[in-house]
Amino acid sequence: MITQKQKENKKKSKPEKTKEDRLKETNVMKGKLEELGLSDSFEPIKELYQVINLFVEDGIPTSGKIRLKEFKRDICYILTNRLGRESSLALLHNPNY
Repeated sequence: MITQKQKENKKKSKPEKTKEDRLKETNVMKGKLEELGLSDSFEPIKELYQVINLFVEDGIPTSGKIRLKEFKRDICYILTNRLGRESSLALLHNPNY
């Protein structure tokens, strides 16, 4: 039997992106990285691609940072599964490297 609270929670739950939506969105990100000369032959980018591929398959939202010490940069990412919200990827300067 479904309780009133479960009904309310179901109404409040946000619609999620489909696997196809996640794939399209992350392919754009990968394309932008390649335009900058950051391909998956570079180890930190390979690590990022693993995170992205896991997000596409599982749909579990995640965020984090990957260091690119050679370039004095960090890649900060937010991969969201909420429909209407874009996932993001930012290449930020880090002078501490």
